[in-house]
Amino acid sequence: MTGVTELGYLGLSVSSLDRWCDYAGKIMGMEVVDEGEADRRYLRMDEFHHRIALHDDGGDDLKYLGWRVGDELELQEMADRLDKAGVPFKEATEAEAADRRVLGYISLESPGGTPTEIYYGPEVSAGRPFHPGRPMYGPFVTGDQGVGHVIVRETDV
Repeated sequence: MTGVTELGYLGLSVSSLDRWCDYAGKIMGMEVVDEGEADRRYLRMDEFHHRIALHDDGGDDLKYLGWRVGDELELQEMADRLDKAGVPFKEATEAEAADRRVLGYISLESPGGTPTEIYYGPEVSAGRPFHPGRPMYGPFVTGDQGVGHVIVRETDV
């Protein structure tokens, strides 16, 4: 049976990109990646291109959560299950998937309105070692846990 394997990424709306990057690097120890995009920065904690995307759009809120499935077939199976259950979703265009740095995804909202994405094929930067933003005494332990966990308030469970 198809299922989500991990919380792979999340996007945050922020009102101060510089302050968030300072906090993420100097306090959390994440690697801040600037790809030359004026409106965002990426935060790394392992071999993935990023685990957190910071979007400089003044929102100061969760923008989206990205849940990973194994491959394109599993994404299609997940879409079929959602369709059968009557849950509306949208399939991402190639450009939208490239913007998220994945091969494909579908987007939907949780019952409480949380923007949610189910994706496959994340960009992995295996040839680019992770460099923490501050001295650390051991690495982040992500592995098959992805970002780890998140608590999202839902009004309709």
